[in-house]
Amino acid sequence: MRLKVAQAIKTVADLQRNVPKVKKTVKVKSPPRKEVPDNKPASTPNGPRSKDTKDKPPHFGLKKKPEPSEVLGAGSKVENWLRPTNVPIERVEPPYEAEIPKLAHGLDRVLFNPGVYWLQDPHSRVYNFEPYLQKILPPDDFAYDRLMSFELWDLAEKHNRKYIGSTSGLTSIMSHIYWLISRWRPIDTRSLSADFAREPNSFGFGSRVPVSSRLVYKDGRYAMDPDKEWEVVGKANSILMYLGTLMEKMLTMEPDTFSRLRKAVPETNPREFHKRESYYYSKTSKFLMRSQLDCHDARLPGTGTFDLKTRGVIPIRRDRLNYVENSGYLIKYSQGLFESFEREYYDMMRSAFLKYNFQVRIGNMDGIFVAYHNTAQIFGFQYIPRDEMDIRLFGSTDMADDAFHLIVGVLEAVLDTATDIFPNQTLRMTYETPEGKHSMSVWVQPDEWDDKAGPRPIVRLEIQTQSFLDGHLVAHPIDYDSVRRGADPVDWSLKYRITQSPSTPRGRAEAVSTLEKARMRQREVQKMILPSGVGAEEMLAKFDTMDVADIIRARQTPAEVESEHEGFIEDVEEHGEEDISLLVVDRKDEEAQEDDVDSTTASRLARGRHMRFVRPGGSIMELRKLARAGAEASRKLEEMEAKIEKVVWRPSSAMANPETSTSLATEILTSTAGHTRVSQSSVAETGDPEGAASHVKPDAARSNTGEQTTSEEPADIDKKVGPWWKLW
Repeated sequence: MRLKVAQAIKTVADLQRNVPKVKKTVKVKSPPRKEVPDNKPASTPNGPRSKDTKDKPPHFGLKKKPEPSEVLGAGSKVENWLRPTNVPIERVEPPYEAEIPKLAHGLDRVLFNPGVYWLQDPHSRVYNFEPYLQKILPPDDFAYDRLMSFELWDLAEKHNRKYIGSTSGLTSIMSHIYWLISRWRPIDTRSLSADFAREPNSFGFGSRVPVSSRLVYKDGRYAMDPDKEWEVVGKANSILMYLGTLMEKMLTMEPDTFSRLRKAVPETNPREFHKRESYYYSKTSKFLMRSQLDCHDARLPGTGTFDLKTRGVIPIRRDRLNYVENSGYLIKYSQGLFESFEREYYDMMRSAFLKYNFQVRIGNMDGIFVAYHNTAQIFGFQYIPRDEMDIRLFGSTDMADDAFHLIVGVLEAVLDTATDIFPNQTLRMTYETPEGKHSMSVWVQPDEWDDKAGPRPIVRLEIQTQSFLDGHLVAHPIDYDSVRRGADPVDWSLKYRITQSPSTPRGRAEAVSTLEKARMRQREVQKMILPSGVGAEEMLAKFDTMDVADIIRARQTPAEVESEHEGFIEDVEEHGEEDISLLVVDRKDEEAQEDDVDSTTASRLARGRHMRFVRPGGSIMELRKLARAGAEASRKLEEMEAKIEKVVWRPSSAMANPETSTSLATEILTSTAGHTRVSQSSVAETGDPEGAASHVKPDAARSNTGEQTTSEEPADIDKKVGPWWKLW
């Protein structure tokens, strides 16, 4: 016993003597430090600052410790650093040469004048462009089947790229990734008038909904396509899409060529319009991207290419099925909350600019050409350079460039993770970055599955990121200007982590539950507001045709329609170009009110389409009032102007004859059968090089039946001064 006690005392003494040795040999784990990307000098918060370093803003996290949920932890499936230089993007030579269209009708003037160009000046009623452009061909009269498109699988195989994507399948997903990495940076509305000082500067509700896509597998490669299963497709609901195609051809074709795309004109040459479209291709280490090139002008910077966009006015976008009645809504002012170009520009910033910017970047284009319309007439045009969109969205072009490269890099990492989980098969994927959240969810499922094998597998990926500007963690929306030091570039580094949901029954249940909630948010936007005087059953029966226009025209008077929907209001958040309607709630209990559709027929037709019809609410009814008032004002104005000549302003400097110091302008005179003939008249220059006016007598530009008119003697004109559209 005494021996054991003595041994114990000796052991304790030995341990005490060895304590210093233990401290020298055992590594003590220190608190985790903020990591800095490779090849980047560490920048410590408490270290010395150079004299040219300005004070760091508080959102750098130098004084504020990040929340636990904001710090990336260990145990993730994929965790990596990413910098813009890690994702080089190169041009790919197109597989064929195709002619890029050019603007017709003298519209190229718009490219070199900032701001909006009125088609017809509201004060003097003088036309800045041909009256021919004002009225839009009804979409049901356009032969869409005479156009064609192509694929890009062969090019991906040639360049050995794993993923293929066009702008239609990429831009919405890129938007969600941008909100994630930028920490929901708001848009810049300071350039707008005081009317918008208190309006939201966040992204529109419709643009923020979850995005579903299919990753189509073929011969070792994957193509990203929009998932049409969660879209409500039908002619009545796709009016803006149809008009976009129609108006693109209208703005780039001469009248006689465009007229051959009317259904009423027999198709004499089936291959006349089967021309190859022009595309711009670019690649990264894994991706091949494609963007269609709509238009070209060699005088623009860079490639000289730009995108054509047709922008429907606010009631057309929010109340789409009622487009016939809403086509009376007018743009009367340059600025203001309603009936103005400024309103359309503001809504476009919130709901469409981000997608437009990505389209332009994928296609290496200079900007976008916008035509503002109400589906019946065009009000004006505007050219918006890419740099202008960069300022509104990102604050600077260098941040826009860096963000685009980082977005592509994150997308590649997400797709790699998904295809590693479910290899060599087509996948269904849904992406969402909830507003204000700093993580993105991506749900992945096999597209084809035998139910006999059990429930369809599903995995939820959670993507989290941390952004570092010049080596410091940023805890608030990314802003290059807050850290910029003179002309020095800002260094944006991104750390991302992709976590896979557990492959357990509980993990699968959680993935299914969260996906269903995302589907509900998708369906919320798919709600459609019933047109004036049209019931749900009748709407369903005519949904796939353009007959809805005839239904609406034959319905109730405006007073009856207005009283029918009293007591309803709706959320007034802006919806994007592809959005359908606003949420309708009752004033009493604030629950969504759907139109009563109890019949078996209506239920059967709606099943599988995810259709939900709602009755219009307060602000929609106000927009309809404005549309009806605008239609009445237009009718009276047309009656008045039918008795006077139409005046068209044309530039004369390009037509000047240096020998006689005169310029030629075309005077359009009325001829029989509502057609026009063109004669030459000499207009002496009076020191004003701006332009000359041509007078169009009543009904000269359009016949009484609404038919487009043509020139009877174009050849003689071309011999004397050349086609008028080439004289600017």
